[in-house]
Amino acid sequence: MELNERTLSNNKIKQFILKIDFVSNDVNDFASIVNNISMHFSRLEQRMHINYNINLNQDELEKQQTPDYVLIDEGKAMLLTFSTFHNALTIESSKYINNNDYKEILKIVNEAIIKLGLPIQCKRIGIRFINNFQCKTMKDVHKIFNKDKAKNITSICQKNKISRVIIQEEYNLEYSKLRSQYGIPNKFYPSVMTTYDLLLDIDSFDDSTHSFEEWNEVIKNLNHIAYDEFIETMNPKYIESLK
Repeated sequence: MELNERTLSNNKIKQFILKIDFVSNDVNDFASIVNNISMHFSRLEQRMHINYNINLNQDELEKQQTPDYVLIDEGKAMLLTFSTFHNALTIESSKYINNNDYKEILKIVNEAIIKLGLPIQCKRIGIRFINNFQCKTMKDVHKIFNKDKAKNITSICQKNKISRVIIQEEYNLEYSKLRSQYGIPNKFYPSVMTTYDLLLDIDSFDDSTHSFEEWNEVIKNLNHIAYDEFIETMNPKYIESLK
């Protein structure tokens, strides 16, 4: 997650998501940023959201279309989305190794905001790591997760006809919040559980208002929080196999 000692080259991250929710919504601002940075990506796609609202005054159904601008870096399997529907910026990757990739994208976005002179503020920043681990038997849960987490899972698995085990923990930290979900999602759900592959879904977020100049420091803090939660959750011997 971080470079050097924090980089796990054999990590089991299935999906990485960084999301920044904005205070105000201006389609023109998003379009200006996208036009300014699109040359740094393999291609640009525009995807439309269609909403229908009832106008009570005129007794008619109004159709509204809002665009999402999706910038794609095929080489790094990275997506940068400016969504006017969700009023947010999202960076996603299915091949996450370390924070270099998203830091490069944020730098490009920051430079565009400065160049265009846009007064952009965010109301929430979140960073999420969804990890999947192959696990053949229930006993192997202890080889992957730490003693307490493994015990939480395996004790529930003793119940008859159980089809899924997902445990959620939430923490209020000094400047942010952390949500951790772990367990056995069961790819054959809702059938009774016969496979034991594990999920660890870590979501650290800050839901206070920040200017774009503060993004990097907030994201750095959230990354550290997520990494520390990952290390605390895992069996130390298993972590060695991920380096």
